[in-house]
Amino acid sequence: MSRILKYKKLIILITIIVMAEVLICILLWLMLAKVGVVSASLKSTIGNMIGIVVVIDVLLFLLFLFDYMVYRRIVMQMSPFWPSRKVRNVDYLVIGENCDLEKYGIKRTDSYVQLTNPGLSELMAFEMVRRTHSILKESGTIIVFLNRKKIKSKKIGVIDTIFLYDYTIKEYGLDRKSRFRLLVLFVEPIRSIKTLVGGKKTGYEQIDADGEFKDFCEDRGIKLRFYVK
Repeated sequence: MSRILKYKKLIILITIIVMAEVLICILLWLMLAKVGVVSASLKSTIGNMIGIVVVIDVLLFLLFLFDYMVYRRIVMQMSPFWPSRKVRNVDYLVIGENCDLEKYGIKRTDSYVQLTNPGLSELMAFEMVRRTHSILKESGTIIVFLNRKKIKSKKIGVIDTIFLYDYTIKEYGLDRKSRFRLLVLFVEPIRSIKTLVGGKKTGYEQIDADGEFKDFCEDRGIKLRFYVK
């Protein structure tokens, strides 16, 4: 939650700067409009420049606001794992692409936690499982939805670092990437947009998981369902 508060302060600061610049531009334009010695062409040029500055400021503000919404969406997905929350013993832990869960056997009466992360790699999916599986009840089920192209991929992007704890970031040497997690829209725009406005997908097929996924879940008595598309 402290991450969100830090970002809110940044958004407030940006808002103040943008509003101040817009106000200065308006006042400058009003002053020029009253000055008779300035030629009409010069007034027009300065007016156009002021208009460009206002448009740029507004666009930057909207981009930062959208970026904040993406960041907040991800952080709030992790809220069931906050120490202050008492969400435990759920039936399902769902990780990966955003899917229509009812089509994959999860009923509305079932308890589950879903962590949506479009475009994640298999390594990132495993790390998310490794860090969050304790929320499951005994013999609970983990469901992973993954893009087929991401199987065996070990890439961890900037947007992924928001899901990770600081010690995991250090473990993988992601300190430099994590510095940009407050600017995910600018660094990974496609994944950011999919995180915020991406629709629920269907058409995934179940495959047998192997390697770390299989061993990790079997050692802990966790059921695993692995879907790809």
